Amino acid sequence: GAPAAKGSDPPSVQGPGLEGRGDGAASEQGSEATAGGAAFAAAAAQVAEQRERLGQLQAKVRSLRLAAVAAAEKQDQAASAKRSARQSRVKELHSQNTELARQAEVLRGETRRGDAAVAKLREVVSAREKAIAELRGRLEQAEQRMQGLRSDEGKRLVASNAGQQATILRRALAQWDVQGGTRRLCSECFAKADTNHDSKLEWNNGEIKQFVHAVFLRCGATVPMWGEMAWYKIYRHSDADGSLSLELEEAYRFARFCFEVALRAVDPLGVALEAPRASELSPTASGISPVSNGDSPMRLGPLEVTAKIQAAITAWKERPEEMTKVCRDCFSQTDCNGDNVLHWNNDEIRRFMRSLLARYHIPLPTWPDQRWYDLYRLVDLDRSRSLDASECEILARRLLEELSRSATASFA
Repeated sequence: GAPAAKGSDPPSVQGPGLEGRGDGAASEQGSEATAGGAAFAAAAAQVAEQRERLGQLQAKVRSLRLAAVAAAEKQDQAASAKRSARQSRVKELHSQNTELARQAEVLRGETRRGDAAVAKLREVVSAREKAIAELRGRLEQAEQRMQGLRSDEGKRLVASNAGQQATILRRALAQWDVQGGTRRLCSECFAKADTNHDSKLEWNNGEIKQFVHAVFLRCGATVPMWGEMAWYKIYRHSDADGSLSLELEEAYRFARFCFEVALRAVDPLGVALEAPRASELSPTASGISPVSNGDSPMRLGPLEVTAKIQAAITAWKERPEEMTKVCRDCFSQTDCNGDNVLHWNNDEIRRFMRSLLARYHIPLPTWPDQRWYDLYRLVDLDRSRSLDASECEILARRLLEELSRSATASFA
């Protein structure tokens, strides 16, 4: 036959007894191969699963590493921000401390200058106190000398006709508002001088001069030898409403002003220290009894009067409720008709002011009647010609203030 191909397997020769054995071996080998493939596939699947899990773990590790790095960076940034803030705060506190130290130094300098100024002021105050004490000593000596001069002049004046005239005039003024006193005489003289019965006195018909001459004579005083123009000027001063005539209240003021001017003419220093007794006056004085203002008849010195006025003003500021009570008491005492208001025309307002001054032992100032009237009119804002209790309290305060400001006032 043909030769076998080179490299080919020789034909297998199977005996009749071996054919069944070969098929079984092949079957076993196939089963083993199948089982091995399955195992390999399972192992491969496990390897793939493990590789996948390993990849997940690696991804998770990378994620955790990135998160840790980010957290570390964030913490570093926060720590850096805190350090920066602390450093800024330290710088700010250092700057504040420096500024406070500068201000403290400035204040210490100002304190030193203030202490020096206080020391100088104390020296000035001490020097002024010494000067004031020296001036007070000189003033007291001058007052003593003045008292001596006034006493000597008073004795000389009393012994003269002018002294007797001054005594009569001063007494008439002191008893002006007493019941049955000088005002009563003025009313009687007014009625007699009002020849046409029109309740007013005129200059042109001679009623005004007749009235004032009668008042002087009824009081036992000598009628002043003034010129016609002097009488006219005094009359015009009292004609408050410019009506060219005098009603009764204006006539009161006119007569009082004439008495005050006449008293200053005969007693310019005010040396008549007290009014004479009734027995020493002329019988033509209508038996007017002497009155007291609640003070000693001796004249107080300017310093004593000023001290009394200042004490009253100080008490008013420190104890206003007490002062209000005093004003109300004086108001009740002088409200004669009980109508809860004081009137000027019936002398209630002037009696109130006199009562108030007597409470504080302040002598009456020798003001012209017009000045008292102007003081009252300043308070009578509603022009009712009357004052209630609260208005009288204002009047009392204004009276004390006016007395305090009046450095040259003379006191009766």
